[in-house]
Amino acid sequence: MSRRRKRSASGRPRPQPEPKSGAKLQATPVRVVLTLGAIAAAIASVLSLPSTVGALFHHDEPSATVTVSAATPMRYERFLEISGRSLEGHEDQLKVRGAAVNYEVVTEHIKSGAEVPVHFTVVNTSHDERPYTLDAVPLTVHGPRRCGCVDFAPAPRSGDSYQVTVIVLAPGSKSDDEPMSRATVAFRQVAP
Repeated sequence: MSRRRKRSASGRPRPQPEPKSGAKLQATPVRVVLTLGAIAAAIASVLSLPSTVGALFHHDEPSATVTVSAATPMRYERFLEISGRSLEGHEDQLKVRGAAVNYEVVTEHIKSGAEVPVHFTVVNTSHDERPYTLDAVPLTVHGPRRCGCVDFAPAPRSGDSYQVTVIVLAPGSKSDDEPMSRATVAFRQVAP
């Protein structure tokens, strides 16, 4: 038997009396599911608020990571030959001892076409000599990329031990700015 609402003489439903103070609402399965869903949605929105607001103000910073795989002792003449570069114009440097430094640079969030400066710091660890820094070939970025690079670092004293630190700077940086990444490799000069 269904309950019907009582109607007034005008045909409109009569207003229902307010529940008595302290009266419990009947907990139906639908009401429980809707209440739990509302609570879950409120919690989720509060938890996601910091990341949503942070995304409005956060810009991905340019970054680079460098790893050095090897430093192979050789003369500059040999380096030019194996790297496919011309010997012309380098006649006075062909006999210089050093090392071919193989390194990899992975860049992210750097504009395409930007040049990333790369420097080498060379230290003779066999003698108390002052380290020197030289410019390596800068990298030109074409989107997020991974670059397998090789460049020459002079290390003239035969039989001495050296360390080469590869330093990668942000585009537009000066040589004394904080690097994005650095990696060091050690080798012993054995080139004839």
